[in-house]
Amino acid sequence: MSLRGNLALVAVALILGGGVWWFEFRGAEQRAGKAAAARRILGIEAGSVRALEVPLAGGERARLVRDPGGAWRLAAPLDFPADPAAVDAIVRALAELSSEAVIEDPPEDLSPFGLDEGRGKVRIWVGEQEALELWLGADTPFGGSRYVAVDRAPPRIFTVARFRTQGLAPELDDLRDRRLGRFDPAEVSRVSLTSPAGLVFRAERTDLGSPQAWKIVAPLETAADDRRLRRLLQDLASARATGFVDAPAEGRGYGLAPPERRLEIETAAGVYELELGREGGRVFLRGSGVPALLEVEDRIFRAVPDDLFEYRDKQVLRLEDQRVRRLTLEFPRDGQRYAFVRDERSWSPERELSTPVDSLRVDDVVYALRDLEATGLEAASGPMELAGLGLDPPLVRVVLEAADGQELGWLELAGPEPSVGMAARSSQSGQIWRVRNDLAEDVPMGLEAFENRFLEASIADDPGTPSSSPSDAGSAGP
Repeated sequence: MSLRGNLALVAVALILGGGVWWFEFRGAEQRAGKAAAARRILGIEAGSVRALEVPLAGGERARLVRDPGGAWRLAAPLDFPADPAAVDAIVRALAELSSEAVIEDPPEDLSPFGLDEGRGKVRIWVGEQEALELWLGADTPFGGSRYVAVDRAPPRIFTVARFRTQGLAPELDDLRDRRLGRFDPAEVSRVSLTSPAGLVFRAERTDLGSPQAWKIVAPLETAADDRRLRRLLQDLASARATGFVDAPAEGRGYGLAPPERRLEIETAAGVYELELGREGGRVFLRGSGVPALLEVEDRIFRAVPDDLFEYRDKQVLRLEDQRVRRLTLEFPRDGQRYAFVRDERSWSPERELSTPVDSLRVDDVVYALRDLEATGLEAASGPMELAGLGLDPPLVRVVLEAADGQELGWLELAGPEPSVGMAARSSQSGQIWRVRNDLAEDVPMGLEAFENRFLEASIADDPGTPSSSPSDAGSAGP
């Protein structure tokens, strides 16, 4: 056979193969989709439902309506914002409700199917049409199915998988919007917190591209703890109420008269207000646009401390550790100073020492300072106060520089104090901070600590090894 004939046979085979694939696989998918659509009982699309009426587990009925913007709201038995996820789940379940079997010619007495007047009924409004009615009947004698019926002439009875109807008779509270804060944390531009004592802080969002996106503007101007504020807003936006108080009892304050915490959260859409209080070991919240008091978990109250320090920036020294190429440890009380330089692999003393230095220990100093956050603040400013705190002179002064000699920052530390931590100050703040005592595990608090922990143990512990002199260290203090 010629080459042209062979190519023609190959082309025919490909066409036939493609036809088989289309019919067997693609066609099967389409047929399955059509069969599933044909089994749908109500024949509605979820997005077209504009109102619902469902039976409640307690015996009442709930009516839900969708506003022009697409948001759901409870209209009966009370007026309340609806939980969008809960209502959407009901609507999807109704739209996708499919029959397993059909009883085409049912008897006049429907009570054996549990479809008498006493059974639950769901009403669905689609567009401008009259309401569709879905009757929820009894379980079938065998299998995990249930009888349902559609109020059409003539009526038809279907069996459906029982689990597909479980959410169609919910508890009332399951339909209520339990969100505490109905705002998007990413859209908040200003937040303020007050307590009975007055303003705790007011903060504004600044440059969204900056590591410090928030700034405290009152009662003082200072950098904010960006992570702390973002976590606060995220906690409030994601938390859910554990209960509702629709009719607050007369004479009870619920911890809200006045509120123990009051937040104003501003977005482009307006200001959202939240008030928190405690009474009898329970926490209550009152929020903008919520026609009831919400009961919330105690952790929500604890997430909103009324201490300004909690919200201000607590980073003592900001460092890009990869830029640090020179580190100096100064011990003013001992008159000693040691300088180290870093290459791509390790640290080495700037001038030769008689005793080797553990390079990893020097790395530990850099990493400890990079992540150092304050645990408290001191009001001291003058020389006498500094001396009283142990900072004039300090036990140790750490200076960090880049490869070109640019100073990246310095930190001075006093000795550990059991209850309050170590006093500290840095080149990047005029504040006197308190930092954790265990920082002394990474930063040597004096010459003795340096020699015991930073020098190679095998040599430093040798009684015959001479101690380093100021000249060995690279330079000497006074």
